[in-house]
Amino acid sequence: MQISEPVTMLTDFALAAASLYFAFRLSLILGPRNRVSAWLWCAAFIASSIAALLGGIYHGLARHFDASTLRFMWEVIIYAIGLAPD
Repeated sequence: MQISEPVTMLTDFALAAASLYFAFRLSLILGPRNRVSAWLWCAAFIASSIAALLGGIYHGLARHFDASTLRFMWEVIIYAIGLAPD
């Protein structure tokens, strides 16, 4: 299996792991008295992780997917980025 952009792929995977870590750590300190905004930040970190993970797959393994799969993957990435924090 040949990877087309290995550095970009690894960077995206590292960003996905960091975003999941932040979401997990934030979820541990949240309780029933926390505001909705804290839960929304947790969801935004998960959305960032999904976007970064799919971005890494898209950048590194694009040669192994057909055009319709790549288009669907790109649309999911764009929607996940829209949910992520600015």
